[in-house]
Amino acid sequence: MKKTLLFFILIFGVTFILAGCIKTSNNPVNSTNDQLIGGQKDEHGCLSAAGYSWCPSQQKCMRMWEEYCQEYADQYRDDDKTTKDTTDLGGFCGKSTKAQCQTDTDCVSGGCSGQVCEKAGEGGVTTCEYADCYDRTKYGVACGCVSGQCQWYK
Repeated sequence: MKKTLLFFILIFGVTFILAGCIKTSNNPVNSTNDQLIGGQKDEHGCLSAAGYSWCPSQQKCMRMWEEYCQEYADQYRDDDKTTKDTTDLGGFCGKSTKAQCQTDTDCVSGGCSGQVCEKAGEGGVTTCEYADCYDRTKYGVACGCVSGQCQWYK
């Protein structure tokens, strides 16, 4: 009797383990064709919901506040300007570290919300909060080298 019971427990256990190893489908558990939330990609395959955009000069998807992309910077710069205004940013509330720089490419926007203008590689730490006044696109500001310091400007 004990041997029969032990035999059935063993058979049940082996069957249970093997059943978990059998591949039943190539589709995930949710086999519908619904796209996952946050999984939208642009025409270059960049995950836009995670903040990635295509940078033509770098030929890769990147977060513009983490890495420098010339085309992105050009959208917010007027190279014909002889002066860069750092005093009236029209309500933009980002911060500048005023780290030493020589050219605009030395400076990048950093922080969780892209609200800090800092020297590339400086890696400042922020509290990862978002405020509408951090939106550099809305306020038309850019991060660059102004008078030898990384600063936001119009």
